[in-house]
Amino acid sequence: MVLEKTALVAWLIYWFISTRPHPQIVVTSNTKSQLETKTWRELAKWHKLAINSHWFEWTATKFYYKQHPETWFAAAIPWSKERSEAFAGTHEQHVLVIFDEASLVDDSIWETTEGAMTQPGAFWCVFGNPTRNTGRFSECFKKIPTPLAYLPGRFPARLRWPIRTRSNSGSTDYGEDSDLYVSGSKVNSPGLQVIS
Repeated sequence: MVLEKTALVAWLIYWFISTRPHPQIVVTSNTKSQLETKTWRELAKWHKLAINSHWFEWTATKFYYKQHPETWFAAAIPWSKERSEAFAGTHEQHVLVIFDEASLVDDSIWETTEGAMTQPGAFWCVFGNPTRNTGRFSECFKKIPTPLAYLPGRFPARLRWPIRTRSNSGSTDYGEDSDLYVSGSKVNSPGLQVIS
């Protein structure tokens, strides 16, 4: 069985909705397609495998507790730079916000989401590959003056499986300092990378 970050995203949603009363959970991704066909699909898969699956109902845009569908749910919300206010008003005792493939989520969405992080029970988890060295996702891996605490986790690609068929490591082909080498670390130059 191969487990990747999208499985972890699904597990976090399932854990949070199963252990917090009336949580407000917002999930987005870099594109609507990614959100629907990868992130939300993964949640559906783990929902079918869960021992408490009978508690919840999964739909294409909402995952909810059957006894309180109006107030106890996770919502898949595609982001739009023009509609950043769709992320405003996320306030509750228990809040979970997840950005999947976060490096391409616009900074305006990050700024709006900061307003939801006012409660002690609020969690904001961002996942992705550091394909850009600019923007808010990139800042998660740098020391920046902010009231938010970032605890970056890095999972080097070479620990999972070979990413190339002709060698087990891009460092053999291009060198570890090259933008063509995927190690799970940030990239060196903005917008010039080819990630295979």
